[in-house]
Amino acid sequence: METAFTEDLQAHRAQGIARLTELLEIPSISTLEQHAPDMQSAAQWLKREMERSGFRASIEPTARHPVVWGTSPELPGRPRVLIYAHYDVQPVDPLELWTSPPFEPTVRDDQLFARGVSDDKGQLVMHLLALDSFRRVKGDFPANVVLVFEGEEEIGSPNLPAFIRRHQAELKADAVVISDSTLLAPGRPTLVTGLRGMAGFEVIVRGPDHDVHSGLFGGLIANPAAALVQMLAACRDPNGHVAIPGFYDGVVPPPSAEVARWQDGLVEPQAVLAATGAKALAGEEAYSLAERLWSRPTFEVNGISSGVRAGQKTIIPALAHASVTCRLVVGQDAKRISRLVADFLATQAPPGVEVEVICHDASPASEVAIDSKAARLAMAALEQGFGHPAQPVRQGASIPIVPVFQQVLEAPVLLMGFGLETDNFHSPNEHWHLGNLDLGLASMLAFWTGVAAGELV
Repeated sequence: METAFTEDLQAHRAQGIARLTELLEIPSISTLEQHAPDMQSAAQWLKREMERSGFRASIEPTARHPVVWGTSPELPGRPRVLIYAHYDVQPVDPLELWTSPPFEPTVRDDQLFARGVSDDKGQLVMHLLALDSFRRVKGDFPANVVLVFEGEEEIGSPNLPAFIRRHQAELKADAVVISDSTLLAPGRPTLVTGLRGMAGFEVIVRGPDHDVHSGLFGGLIANPAAALVQMLAACRDPNGHVAIPGFYDGVVPPPSAEVARWQDGLVEPQAVLAATGAKALAGEEAYSLAERLWSRPTFEVNGISSGVRAGQKTIIPALAHASVTCRLVVGQDAKRISRLVADFLATQAPPGVEVEVICHDASPASEVAIDSKAARLAMAALEQGFGHPAQPVRQGASIPIVPVFQQVLEAPVLLMGFGLETDNFHSPNEHWHLGNLDLGLASMLAFWTGVAAGELV
């Protein structure tokens, strides 16, 4: 990285962290309706900061939470690059497990703790800071830049596809950059080449019209909680293989040469156990850990609730509820999987209960070509930023909008994330290593330097 960039970043580091802290203080939880005003506050903050960074910015309402987007001044003859990120965050419960309040950003051991700091507000602000630095050092933008900041990623991006199609001409780009993924390990630059898709469900089982005494009625009527557990257990065998008929139809295995590269210790058993606190590994034993994580679909129970919350209460509950998600791989039709799962769960219900399965938005898996000029530039930029070669790998998470960008804009998507799997996103005590902010800034400045030099197209 040029000395001028290094000096500029150091001079403005504290100011950049202060800007990020302001955004982190806004509880923009998209899943909870009571935080709708906070979503609007976050959108207004982003619009102001985008304008501060030289963009023409606007807030576009959707059926739920707004999209904030903007464009840099037009530079004729320069390529166009779209930066996507999301400003909504996950709920914070259980609140008592947080060491410091989730919306009071706190630095401990050069790590910034707050809800959304790694997923994805920190990486969003990183892009603004990198572009600001480029402009201060070079005097102008490196390219025609489009920013699209979404407020619904954590609820499946239900309204963003329509926004992209509506503004297809303005959003047309030579590359889309997304920083909402993780490094393979600390200090290991990573270009993500594939993501799993996802289908989500709520399963509701109803029995008696109110909670009833388990002594007076136990053995006479069906128990919704027991029925729900029975239904969910039927969906997988003990080895993690999904038992729903037709679930694996169409699955496309990755190329054998790619799988061979995965055997080189890219997913270490001890690292998984250390990161999760789990007692043992699980899953389909016929596949390596990397294959299980990157190229095999799953059926996961995210949560179950019914009846007694704590202590003892001898009842047959009136209702039981479960949240379920399936991670999907290349070749699976997300809408078809939704129908298969809903139909199968209904067939597993015992007599005496009513079952409702609510299917949430589903998104397919995505693959990213690594032989494009854009991908080569991204790999080179990551190498410059970190000081050693980048690793192309798939990851098991989902970013629902990636396939839409690929299909509608027909542009290469560059998944250049700077979080870590141990950052506790979606969990208490989410944090981001400020050293990864520095590495991300260095990598993006190397990327923008390459774009300005004509290495993108």
